[in-house]
Amino acid sequence: AGVGGGALGLVNEATKWVVSGTAFVFLVTQRDARVSWGLMGACITAGLAKALKRHVNQKRPDASWKADPGMPSSHATALAYLATYASGGCLAFAGSPALAWSGCVASMASATFLTWLRVATGLHTAEQVVAGFALGSVSSAAWFEAGRRWVFGQEGPGMAAVHALCAVAVLVFGVKTLKRWWEDSLQYMSVHKLQGAAGLRKAD
Repeated sequence: AGVGGGALGLVNEATKWVVSGTAFVFLVTQRDARVSWGLMGACITAGLAKALKRHVNQKRPDASWKADPGMPSSHATALAYLATYASGGCLAFAGSPALAWSGCVASMASATFLTWLRVATGLHTAEQVVAGFALGSVSSAAWFEAGRRWVFGQEGPGMAAVHALCAVAVLVFGVKTLKRWWEDSLQYMSVHKLQGAAGLRKAD
């Protein structure tokens, strides 16, 4: 299947669509300050990761089928941000300690596995995903604490502003990102289709 192909490659490629789709469902169905605040922070953190990636301009591994810089991994940043934010929510608002810690473990374990896939499929070095994971975790913890202190539980015009800013952030993120993700997915399928054809020719 080649580096980045096979079952792990497909799981890795599907991750961004599944995670983003789940976040969008929460945004539409919950209409909660914690959700809006969290997703607004996720979009800001994603923009920070992209800016750092362009500034550092460190190449990806030679086996990667993507040509843009890789430090820090923006996928690792996003996964760590969402897992840390979900963990904060579990610890702060879950009804029982057992439920809270189960949610934390499940969130962080899932993020760690999906982050590891970025290395296993040849898209990033270990250092790039560690840097991204650290950025996402720290940003999320700080953003959650700011929300807990000054946003959660508020009502009135302030909450309307939070929801409006979240909608703008998600819209900007969607316009700038979803088209690129679709193009990346098409490129992924094209590259690995060619690799598969080359493998068949060698076998013959």
